Amino acid sequence: MVRETKPNPIIHVGPTPPTVPWSNPTYQLIDRWTVVLLVAAVSWRLIRFALKMPMWGDEAMLDLNMMDRTLGGMLRPLGFGQVAPPLFLLGEWLMQHNLGNSEYVLRLLPLLAGIASCFIFWRWSRMLLSPLGTLIAVGFFALGYYPVRHCVEVKPYAFDELAALALYFLGTAWILQPQRTGYLWAAAVITPLLLGFSYPSVFVAGGLCAAVAVELLKNRRWANFVAGALLAVATVGGFLLVLKLTGAGQYQRTGATMRVYWHHSFPPANPLHFLIWLIRIHTGNLFAYPVGGKRGGSTATFLVFLVGLAVFIRYRKKLLVLLLTPFALTFIAALLRRYPYGGSARVAQHLAPVICLLAGAGIAWLVEKFLLLESQHRLATHIAGGLLLAVAVIGALRDIVHPYKTPADEKARSIVVHVLQQANTAGGLVVLQPMNTVPVNFQLYLRWYGRHIIWNGAGTTNWVDRSGQRRVVLNFNAHLSPSSLLAKVAPDGSWQLAGRKTWHVQIGPIQYGPTFCQVIDLRRR
Repeated sequence: MVRETKPNPIIHVGPTPPTVPWSNPTYQLIDRWTVVLLVAAVSWRLIRFALKMPMWGDEAMLDLNMMDRTLGGMLRPLGFGQVAPPLFLLGEWLMQHNLGNSEYVLRLLPLLAGIASCFIFWRWSRMLLSPLGTLIAVGFFALGYYPVRHCVEVKPYAFDELAALALYFLGTAWILQPQRTGYLWAAAVITPLLLGFSYPSVFVAGGLCAAVAVELLKNRRWANFVAGALLAVATVGGFLLVLKLTGAGQYQRTGATMRVYWHHSFPPANPLHFLIWLIRIHTGNLFAYPVGGKRGGSTATFLVFLVGLAVFIRYRKKLLVLLLTPFALTFIAALLRRYPYGGSARVAQHLAPVICLLAGAGIAWLVEKFLLLESQHRLATHIAGGLLLAVAVIGALRDIVHPYKTPADEKARSIVVHVLQQANTAGGLVVLQPMNTVPVNFQLYLRWYGRHIIWNGAGTTNWVDRSGQRRVVLNFNAHLSPSSLLAKVAPDGSWQLAGRKTWHVQIGPIQYGPTFCQVIDLRRR
């Protein structure tokens, strides 16, 4: 027998009220699970941050730019093919040059952005979904691997999701309450700032402008027209300013390379290939929340996303322009070969909030449609909360066991630490190659931790004549043998080879081959 209860008018049940109006204890259970998942999300991020994972290639290359440039120089096209928006670069530069070289310092701003995103998403989803839908959507987003990973990296991806969420939230709040023009004014004020932290947030800002235009045709309030016009000006003006400051120069330097790198994320012209591409993209990493992967690994999330989309088409149609236009604009950019569509979750963090929101709506609708007993609903809550919590626990344990993006990143850092410890007892370190030719992972940590380093030791011999009985030499050229080095720098036989150790570290794609690294111990006869 189903126990009937009167619905609590204070409780917002989202677009689809449950078939049976559940009692307050059930809603409270769902809310408690949601809080547990938020705590788990923040804890996982803090654990990953505390592990001080080694910098991987792109992080190292971005930081080397910051080490070698002035504050104003960060607005020029970056070296190593790096791309990042101006305010993110300026913020990271200020952190490093005021607080020092450290993984903690450089990753602090993305961490704060990632944590803030979790709570904004929670508040946003509560505006639109039933309590169960909010629970699932929050779990998908806050405990998704990619949002967790990218908020503990020296890259702007965490700001992509934060900027997108700020615009989604303000746009949703205004569409639901168009008489509150303050939401539009707030969006107009912060949009140029958000564009300075996130390039792809322009797609979300464009979606918000489109949604505002549609709503203004229905609700013709003068105050809304003024705020909407200011939002459009702020979006266009902010984007043009960002392009002038950094975007155009960075694209001019990296565009050709990136078009090759991202070619799998651009729609093919052949209709059959396009259909296959469309399926592959939408069942791959683009939809990998809370987990998923390439080659159909995210099919389940995509299917429940479609269910959620159908729910919104029926119950929340007025929000579809805001939610779907960023997908369309990103796709158009991909057609023009200007920005990838899918292919990698990191370049689509501005779309992740909508993916998780609609997936949560889809699962909640299925549960509330087919499970009619309140006891079944409570069981579904425990199962959903437990599974999502398990994602966080397993993810955090994996990070503790493997505290690195790849083993090679950790190997590079450990080699540098080991070599510098040896060099400290030998009066310094000699690196045979010029500094700017040393592999970036090694170069970064040598410059962070090294104090007395002689660079380009193969091009000079003055380090041999200095006082001391020992020299530790670091070599990245597989064709330069210790014996030929001795013959060049000490032809009189005043130095001898006391030891050597060689590593082959696979940094980056396997087709590039491993990085050769050799430590040579020389002693005076």
